Amino acid sequence: MASSAPASSSMFMRLVSTWRLLALRSDVDSIILELLGVFSLEKIYCEGDKDTYRQLLVTLLAQLNSIFYIQRLSLPSENLQIGWYLGFIVRSVLRKQNTVEVLPPASFERWDVRSKYPKNLILGLCCRSRELPRETIADFCILCSWEVTLRSIEYVLQTVIEGRESLWEAQLLRDKYLAEFLLSALRVLTLHPKTPANQRAKDRRDRFARIHTSLERVFNTYPGNKSFLLQIAKDTTDTLRNDPESLGLPSGLKYEMPNLASELYPLAECFSSARISALAPPGGFGSWLSQFLALRDVSHFVVGASIQYVVNRENRDMHLQASSSRARNAILHTLDNIQLPAYLSKVDLIAEFSETFRIILPGTPSLQRRSSGSQIDESEMDAIDAFCSRLSERQIVHRVSDREVMHSMSEVTRNIALLDDSSEQFRHIWGLLKPFEATADTINVERHLATHYFQLAPPKVEAGVFHSGYSNVLSAGQSEFSSLRESPDRSHSISQSLVSPLSPGYRHVLDAPPPAPQLNSMDLSNTKETIVQSEAPFSPDLVGSPGPSQSRFEQAAPVLSFDPVPIVRSRTVPVIAPPEKGKSKWRSPFGSRKESVGTSGDTSSLSSSTLESQRLDEISLKPLAGVPKKNAKGKGAKSINVYLSQNSTYALFWNPFSIYIFDVGPSPPTIGRAISTESACVLVAVTKVHLAYVIGTRDQKLTLRIVNLIQPSTPAIDYRMASSPWCRSIAICPKENYVVIGFDNSLVRLYSTTNSEPPREDRLHSRYHPECKECPPVDTLSFSNDGLNLLGTTRSHKTGIIQVYSWKFPFSSFDEVSSCRYQVPLHESEDGGVSSAIFRSGSGDDEDLVCITTWTQSGVPILVQPQDGHRTDIRSEISVRQNKLGSRIQCASFSPTGTELALVNDKGDLYQISSLNSSPMNIKKLATSKELTAKSESFAMTFMTLPDEEAIVMAWADFAKGMGYIKKLPTASSSVSY
Repeated sequence: MASSAPASSSMFMRLVSTWRLLALRSDVDSIILELLGVFSLEKIYCEGDKDTYRQLLVTLLAQLNSIFYIQRLSLPSENLQIGWYLGFIVRSVLRKQNTVEVLPPASFERWDVRSKYPKNLILGLCCRSRELPRETIADFCILCSWEVTLRSIEYVLQTVIEGRESLWEAQLLRDKYLAEFLLSALRVLTLHPKTPANQRAKDRRDRFARIHTSLERVFNTYPGNKSFLLQIAKDTTDTLRNDPESLGLPSGLKYEMPNLASELYPLAECFSSARISALAPPGGFGSWLSQFLALRDVSHFVVGASIQYVVNRENRDMHLQASSSRARNAILHTLDNIQLPAYLSKVDLIAEFSETFRIILPGTPSLQRRSSGSQIDESEMDAIDAFCSRLSERQIVHRVSDREVMHSMSEVTRNIALLDDSSEQFRHIWGLLKPFEATADTINVERHLATHYFQLAPPKVEAGVFHSGYSNVLSAGQSEFSSLRESPDRSHSISQSLVSPLSPGYRHVLDAPPPAPQLNSMDLSNTKETIVQSEAPFSPDLVGSPGPSQSRFEQAAPVLSFDPVPIVRSRTVPVIAPPEKGKSKWRSPFGSRKESVGTSGDTSSLSSSTLESQRLDEISLKPLAGVPKKNAKGKGAKSINVYLSQNSTYALFWNPFSIYIFDVGPSPPTIGRAISTESACVLVAVTKVHLAYVIGTRDQKLTLRIVNLIQPSTPAIDYRMASSPWCRSIAICPKENYVVIGFDNSLVRLYSTTNSEPPREDRLHSRYHPECKECPPVDTLSFSNDGLNLLGTTRSHKTGIIQVYSWKFPFSSFDEVSSCRYQVPLHESEDGGVSSAIFRSGSGDDEDLVCITTWTQSGVPILVQPQDGHRTDIRSEISVRQNKLGSRIQCASFSPTGTELALVNDKGDLYQISSLNSSPMNIKKLATSKELTAKSESFAMTFMTLPDEEAIVMAWADFAKGMGYIKKLPTASSSVSY
């Protein structure tokens, strides 16, 4: 044990105290804002006392730095599903008679594990407040929001600039405390898993440019030599203003870096000497700044492991000091390989890391060159002591003031003795915990929305601010694909590279079996590719029966060749000139004639100011269109289906045999990956992180396969199920936690994306029929843009009534939204049923909204406020006899802000609807695409946040031509709102 116990020092023990208090906080944003507010009030009473003002600022910086130190250790790695909790990673350890039972974070989703670990969790909740002998430790690691972190940096820099008169002589304040705070906070911003949803890459570059400008003003306000760390901070902001994604972790650390939700000791393999040395290889290759920041991260985690060891009162011998010494030696040796710029000193570089390790390894030589460091260090320790004291008091106040929580907890502890005797009492106890189950989780998600704390948006960057390398950031994602030829060895024939969903232009290499055809970049005239067409289409509508020697899923592998045409072509739709007054001469490029202007509230005419240059990208899909006759059976065999991602710029073009993933963010679109489905594919969906598809297998079973698109080493998760009831609809949660599938007989199942635990099953008509064998299928499933609401619909075979069902986060139960019942007559011609039912979360004075659309003759699209049942028909009428929008709606989508709605009708016309809470609504026709004769799986539309704008994206496929089409229309609301 002696070899594992870290050496004790004053700073070490204060970090231990800070860890104990901050690692359990769920209100980090509030703490940061409180510190800034207290400082603002305190400085009023300085009355020109420079020493007092300097002491106040040192205290603020030291306290903020301790927060962001813990925050950096809380950041999840990219292979950890952040989901809705955004860092709410929970570890429950029950200690009893020297035994330890660990509850895996992946299976702990708030209270959903109560069926497996009921006593442990209840005891943990009770013991936390009553300190009973049985101790359960629950570590709640809540991340501060991106917006609060960035504004904190801006506030501190502005304070330093304005305090020039009082801070002129406080060089150590700027050189040490300001620099350490900036590096810690900027690192959290760089690696934060949840940037504001309505911020584009350009917006983040602008925000970092503002910080860089402020830091330059600090340099100009205080002339003279600057410290090593302050120079590093300036270099960091300079790099981030050009490319916010350029300082990420190297691939090894990106997926293997632990966090304080798990045990940091013994040190992870990614902190071994060999792995550390690989971060900065000899020869000076790579970005010196990225290497410095990665090594700084490793040193902080090594120190954090020793702190956690003491916090957990660990008594196992982990040989932590020995492994920490080896990591220190490896880091100090690796520093020699970093090629620093001429204005930075290698001695200062080594000195900074030496001081970090002296916290746990006092024998590390000190190379610092400070004359009055002891006085400043004493001020830092006093600041941390005051901070810990305030956190303790604040924790008690919050616990006592929450009457509802305290009442529920007291009832739980009063009934805890009956747990072993009555299952009914157990259910009653969980009922007591129910009041604060959902609200806390929802608030935690909303914390990361940009509008949560602030009323004012940041000012726009001045016109004179120039982003060096701005064009290179975007062009990186538009590079041509390398030419590939098929090798004799099929397993090594194709290099599957995928554009990263984390940033435009950055590419990850994915090697996920089975191999699939990779498309050439611009010219396929000399390239031949083989596509494995596995099984015949699997569908309940399958026509024909297998032959005597052929099963229903007999494998076939015909060889298809690309035609010598470019895979992607782009052409610009001609500029639409405004019609002459009194006479319309406008002609649609698709041949349809422009209709006259509508009534009040209808601005359906195509505007030249909005559509100055519509770009239409054409994609060659010959491999998907070349289905062999042997496999051309069943529904969907002779079609190309289309799907657009809700939270990324991905588009899917697929048939029962292959799935092609395109990134439509750049123009022209770039292909990321082609996948052979192995069996007949019937449903597909994609998000930023996951691809999910349902396939049929030889044994008349269905398999849901979930593929992680970011981390190639993560194995695909398969869920096998019977083919009856048949699957009808699919959706993936934008928070990446669930894949939801709707089946016949009003059945919905929620599948985890992180493990293969049994799905949760909800029978929507269970209140009417205990055994629902003839209930309608679940026609549609959709998540709201914030991922907090799920909607599903069914339509009665007898009455035509559409029923809408709602799940609210954390999706543990569902309810019918009775105010959304909508009767549409049956037995109409061209009855395609429900085409969409989507949810918009309300904000401010705006109510929640549900939009329901159908492909029918009489079911006009409607907007419903679920709370009060207020219903509005969406019409763009010219006269009583004519309705331009119509009732045959292919698809609908709410904008990310929820202020706009887009619809596509049977004519292929795209309508943008704003002023959703007004009467009349503003309805505007934006574009025309492909005319549809029936509701089609070959057409999709959604709002997308592109690298430099928000746009409505339409995608469709033409099987006969073997072509796909992408049209992007920038919206008028592309500007960011807070």
